[in-house]
Amino acid sequence: MASLVPVVGLSLGAAFVFAASTSLKHASAATAPDALSLQPRKIGAFLRATVSHRLWLMAIGCDVVALALQVSALHLGALSLVQPLLISGLLFALLFRRFTSHQAVSGRELCWALVLTTALAGFLLLASTRASSGADAGPDRLPAVLAGAVGFVLGAVCVEIGRRQRGRARAAAPLGITVGMIYAASAAL
Repeated sequence: MASLVPVVGLSLGAAFVFAASTSLKHASAATAPDALSLQPRKIGAFLRATVSHRLWLMAIGCDVVALALQVSALHLGALSLVQPLLISGLLFALLFRRFTSHQAVSGRELCWALVLTTALAGFLLLASTRASSGADAGPDRLPAVLAGAVGFVLGAVCVEIGRRQRGRARAAAPLGITVGMIYAASAAL
């Protein structure tokens, strides 16, 4: 149990700093030029504004710190423990939004936060009771290759769905799913 404390601490720390990064990027994006049309001249202006924006640069610094915490947690603990704990970053992002935008957290958001917390706790309890096989037959690469191929196709589909949506809010969900899959794949690799 004592060996889990640093893994959990590093994982939750990474989730917290990733949430801070997301909050900073959101604040930066609110002032950035529109890049939804994907016209080359607008993309250039968007990139110039992004790489010179103070909040965006701070967010990138937070990403570096969070990634270092995540790598440290993965070095000490199992992927099946570290990655699920990173989902708590959604709860931290909810708190950051409360303090940065001075908006009250709605009852619906609190309900979903409770559902997320309960699901995470249940998943971790179930994962911890799983018996290990004991014998290590070496890596089986076929499932990883298949999962990578399926993930690539699903990511491409989500990006295309996001591009076809009207309005930023409707495009955010499929693009967020794609980013989540990329983060999960990078952590696994």
